[in-house]
Amino acid sequence: MKRSTKMRTTSEKREASRRGGTIRSGAFRALSLCVALGAGLALARGEDVAFRGQSSDAGAVVAAEGERESSEPVYAALAPGGAIAARARSVASKPRPVANPSRSADSSARQDFRSMAYGSRSEAAEEAVRELLAIDDVREFTAQNRPRENEDNDLDELSYLEELNEDIETEEKLEAITFEEIADECFYALDPYSSLFIEYPPTGAWTESVLESVQNALLSLGESSARAEEALDSLDSKIAEADALREVLIASDRSATRGNDDDAPKLVSRYSAAGRVQLLESFKNALRRRAYLWRASLGFFAAEREGSLVAPRDFSTAELVRLLRATESARDFFGSSPNGLSWRASFDVDLLAEDVASVLELQTGTFEPSNAGLGFGDAAEFADSSAGTKTPSKRELVAKERARRARFLRDRLNSIARKIEKTPMTPEQRQVFNRPAVASWAEIARSRACDQASAKTLLYEFERYENVGGGQSGRALQQLALRMSTSKSEVCRRVGRAIDVLYDNPNVKAYVSEALINRMLPIKDPEFGVVQERILNNPVAGSRRVDTTVSIELIPDPNRLLMNLTVNGRVSTKTSSEVLAAKLRNQSYANYVGKKTLEWRDYGIAYSPANVAANAVNRLDAVETDVDFVPLAGGIAREVARAQYESRQEEIRAEMRARVTKEARERIDAEANERFDALNERLRDNFFARLSKLGLSLKTQRSKTTDDWLLASLRLGSDYSLGCQSTEPPTLDGAFADFKIHESAINAYLTQLDLAGRELTPRETLDYLATKLDRPALRRIKLEENDLRFTFAKVDPIVVRFFEDQVRLKLRFERMALGKTEWSDLEVEVAYRPSLGTDQTPSFARDGVVEIYGPTNLRSLLPLRAILAKAFPAQRTFDLNPEFFQTDDRFVGLKLGLCRVSRGWFAVSVVRDDYGL
Repeated sequence: MKRSTKMRTTSEKREASRRGGTIRSGAFRALSLCVALGAGLALARGEDVAFRGQSSDAGAVVAAEGERESSEPVYAALAPGGAIAARARSVASKPRPVANPSRSADSSARQDFRSMAYGSRSEAAEEAVRELLAIDDVREFTAQNRPRENEDNDLDELSYLEELNEDIETEEKLEAITFEEIADECFYALDPYSSLFIEYPPTGAWTESVLESVQNALLSLGESSARAEEALDSLDSKIAEADALREVLIASDRSATRGNDDDAPKLVSRYSAAGRVQLLESFKNALRRRAYLWRASLGFFAAEREGSLVAPRDFSTAELVRLLRATESARDFFGSSPNGLSWRASFDVDLLAEDVASVLELQTGTFEPSNAGLGFGDAAEFADSSAGTKTPSKRELVAKERARRARFLRDRLNSIARKIEKTPMTPEQRQVFNRPAVASWAEIARSRACDQASAKTLLYEFERYENVGGGQSGRALQQLALRMSTSKSEVCRRVGRAIDVLYDNPNVKAYVSEALINRMLPIKDPEFGVVQERILNNPVAGSRRVDTTVSIELIPDPNRLLMNLTVNGRVSTKTSSEVLAAKLRNQSYANYVGKKTLEWRDYGIAYSPANVAANAVNRLDAVETDVDFVPLAGGIAREVARAQYESRQEEIRAEMRARVTKEARERIDAEANERFDALNERLRDNFFARLSKLGLSLKTQRSKTTDDWLLASLRLGSDYSLGCQSTEPPTLDGAFADFKIHESAINAYLTQLDLAGRELTPRETLDYLATKLDRPALRRIKLEENDLRFTFAKVDPIVVRFFEDQVRLKLRFERMALGKTEWSDLEVEVAYRPSLGTDQTPSFARDGVVEIYGPTNLRSLLPLRAILAKAFPAQRTFDLNPEFFQTDDRFVGLKLGLCRVSRGWFAVSVVRDDYGL
């Protein structure tokens, strides 16, 4: 069935709901009057829905509102599309009234919030920190409840009902997951390792015993704690036995495979001794992750058996209104300056306001017993003739959507609580959360972040992520972990934090040596100039030469990326000056050392003012007087002038040092600041802005500086992305730099491309990516014409895996059509292997055939396989040989070293190019 152009996929609708958007439908729009009724009932019950400057008593609120136009009801503020929803989208766009009538009218034009947290200081910072900010009273709506004409009603689309119901059924299945199903998924995830070791005789028996221990340990989690502890202890002992197999893997039984290599186990025929040991270590780490997570969940399952787990409490309307008003106060506090917007974005202030408004829109609605009361008509319920089952009515689906939005709001609160707790901040930045407006908002947000999830669901998602490795699978696991890690129950927090321990790690690492950094610095030529100045109030004129060298010195620090920009300068001058009747000719030499501290931060290079130390040496070369031709008088005059000069030598040197120091400091700051500002601007416009547009960020995490290396450890991903779970490959000896990226970073990027569920052709895919990534060059790529059309899978449509010595690209399609032939649920896998080319530069070539998996016979896939083989040709190689290595003189004698693919990491080094030399 072809999706209507005005329809959105379920994943898009879910993301819209997560961000506070509403699913457009006649049913939801019909909730406007119901929302008003719900709010009115809340006021009638006396719930606290106070407005600023008014009593919290419901009667006082009504009385206060009675002073306004009687035709504007109080409850209209809660109507969908009304004041709350509108202000959640653009609070700062309206002028604010004065909170205190005693203040002047100009006091409403408040200064935007500023803080050193984002690198700037303002004299108005203290003025911006105030007790409580004024916000507008919630305005009544006027035209929001008027009947609207010619509007789309997506809920009347049968296809959307099917998609939404399918999504709900998936969630219900996850909630009812069993340990047996988790065990099946676990064996799928471990298969890349276990299948290699189980067919190799020296490790086969150990592998079988390990898999048996895995099954026993997992199934015992639902039994008594003592039984589970015993099973986990047995698993730990089996994992420890792997150390005795290292020597077996290194030696290998060559005699058993010599002469019969075709039948040799893949572990021996394909992998070297070092590769086999790495595989064993990866297998052990995969088992240890499971043992750690299962042990952390013992308390949860014990509490579940005892019935001591407490379900999270629902939000009341009054609580939502208070949370929305506190969020608006926090947003007003930060203001709309660049620094304030950074704070708001960092702690999801605006997104929280949208989520609260979205929940208010549905939570206060009241449904009639009949669907007809909501305008559903006769098509409210329909039957699946093939299965004989009834799909839930639209009324039931809307009710479920209401619960889903409340869960998304809890996820947002959980995320905010996590950010407040874990975001690295200076003491000054922490003080921001002590201000009343922000403290009140943060306290409400943290107090409501007490959700919990099913540990069995979390274990299942863990295994699915270990197996698939996609960004969306990781996001689902992270959200479940976040719900549990922010719970007020210790047994829940222990399970959620176990995921943090396993995956809260950097997934991008850039190790750069001091030697390579110094090669990148420009070489400055000598500078010549004219001297015209006054020394000790005497005019001095002459010529000057300045020689400068620039270098980088790393500053060891266990937590930051620090370095000094060191400038060594020598100023040589030849000058003459007239003192009374004498003319003095001098040669002066001044040496200075300027140091400017640099630090890499998440937004670019931060720098301090330069510190300069200088010394000066003066030498009097000649003295000329007007009486030099007089034998006795000329000598006396020269000696008098020389004596006067010598008596003031220290004063001259002091003034010269001061002049050189001041001039050098100004010069270093002017030139360096201009370069670093330009670099930061390029990073901001060409790199960080692109990441932000995709919903990604790159943040330092456990970076450090040694005497010789900048060891940058970074985390690339979105708010719910997971990091790496394995150690990176070691850095090559003699490398100038080493760059390493984990598959989780690549998959987080691919997830943000938003290809899930999209129906495209190959050309449309390139055009879409060109627009999405702002890369017009993608449109110019020529493709072979064909009538191939496909619909990407709704979950993890593109995944990259770095498995030992291969880069594997996996494409998943919900549907694929070539002419009149159609296939469904297909997975395409293409493997690439790194190697060295003829010029000793690393390259990638396809390894093996293009694999196609799906519920169809191989014969029908032949036309599709031919097209994919042309899209991923075996003859084409991808060279990793950047052009600047050949065109930039600073890289002479350097090249990219051999690529390494191991434990989910891809690494490449900058090494000496002995072959090129």
